Amino acid sequence: MKKVLIITYHFPPDAEVGGLRVQKFAKYLPLYGWEPLILSVDEKYYPLKDAERNHSINCEVFRTKVFWSPREAYLKMKGLFQSISGKAKNTQQATVESVGEGSVELMDRSVSGLKRFILSLLWLPDDRTGWIVPAVINGFKLIKKYNIKTVVTTSPPHSVQIIGLLLKKILHFRWVVDFRDPWSLQLRDELKFSCRIERWIEKKVIGNADVVLTTSEVINRDYIKAYPVLFAKKFIYIPNGFDLEDFNLVRSKLDRKEGKFIISYLGEFYQRRTPEVFLRATSDLLKNGMISVEKLQLKFIGKVRYFGTKSLEDLISELKLSFVTEIIDHVRYLKAIEYMLKSSVLLIFSPQPWALTTKVFEYIATGAYIIAFTPPGALADLVNKYPRGIVVALDDVEEAKKAIMFCYDNFRKLDGNEEHEPLETEDILRDFDRKNLTKQLSQYL
Repeated sequence: MKKVLIITYHFPPDAEVGGLRVQKFAKYLPLYGWEPLILSVDEKYYPLKDAERNHSINCEVFRTKVFWSPREAYLKMKGLFQSISGKAKNTQQATVESVGEGSVELMDRSVSGLKRFILSLLWLPDDRTGWIVPAVINGFKLIKKYNIKTVVTTSPPHSVQIIGLLLKKILHFRWVVDFRDPWSLQLRDELKFSCRIERWIEKKVIGNADVVLTTSEVINRDYIKAYPVLFAKKFIYIPNGFDLEDFNLVRSKLDRKEGKFIISYLGEFYQRRTPEVFLRATSDLLKNGMISVEKLQLKFIGKVRYFGTKSLEDLISELKLSFVTEIIDHVRYLKAIEYMLKSSVLLIFSPQPWALTTKVFEYIATGAYIIAFTPPGALADLVNKYPRGIVVALDDVEEAKKAIMFCYDNFRKLDGNEEHEPLETEDILRDFDRKNLTKQLSQYL
């Protein structure tokens, strides 16, 4: 069996959703003649762990330490200075928790131009640059020891692609770059110098790679437009998906629904995601008696207590929805699937039209209704293709009401007791099965 080295920062037991794609590739690659070896960071660097994700790992995992990145060194020195001087932090805690202290300062318009310039360089290309040197050293040893001819690097963090680039310059192997999220396509142009450096690095990565994977056709087209002459044929679209084995495992142990109209959101609020329009629409429907208070249950699950600097609990209280709403902090992956399967409606909030996250595919696997608050684009196209999908404009309360009522009327037709059957015969389900997606990947290794 041929060996492939996969270099990834996120890998189980890391609870980050970014680890799922590579975990499932590693799980199913042996079916197609490939033995994956994983190079990742020590588990102690994962702030949130989910041991259940280890259940399907069937490959060797090599882990390394991480040095301080320039950003981390800056923040530690800043913290030391503040503790000595007694200077208090002015940054709102909610924002710091959402996006990190260094990025808060980058976004703060009151910060001087010189300081923002320096901070942008410390952030380049992200806050995981401390892994570059240990990963290159250990990657070199693994490639030599196991005579590896194919390497996959998956990001974000995009520092991982710098690791792949340095290894490619030293050794000869086939290099597959996997962009789970785009790199230069979402850079903020006001930080022009650092953006130019990142785009230069990205061009070097793409130029030296043999294959570049993206997760949506829109991102694929945008990259081809950005690099039309030299590299267009390198870009391949392999979307995120879902593992039917996980869903079948949870479904086999699932208790019957309790007759509640459950609307759930799972994930976190980042990059301007907000539930405000949905909550205002729901509040109006309850106020006007359109939905039964006894039947309705709202669930927000994950890192959801703040959106931006606003408190979710405060907004729920203001709209008088506290008695029908439950806020649940991070849960294990299989428990998250259980919450999905018990829901009548699953919510997506995404101002990024290209963002085909893992969550939307897992929602599809449940067979539940999906209401996506998103502008026209790849995400809207996918949700519209799904037989139980509804797309609502980001700021349209009236359309949100119609979408909720459509789902509620269908719930009442089922008397609230029948679980939606998975759409097993639908092409959309088969196309996004992780096993089939891994077969596609194997063809490019």
